[in-house]
Amino acid sequence: MSKVPRLVSTSDAARMLSVSPRTINRWAASGKLPAVDLPSGTRRFRLEDIQAIWSVKKSCVAEPGRGRNPR
Repeated sequence: MSKVPRLVSTSDAARMLSVSPRTINRWAASGKLPAVDLPSGTRRFRLEDIQAIWSVKKSCVAEPGRGRNPR
């Protein structure tokens, strides 16, 4: 028996990733974030896809104080 994926709304996905809903929609349009379009016309995102992007995003954040020294 296959497991049914947990789906989240655009606003919930944006909140989880600390980005705007517009960014979520751009990512969906570009294919960066797969979307599930429901028959009602609403768009949802798989929680596992959100978590995958979050883990990549988290690993790309620079440590504080590691930037270029000001002149």
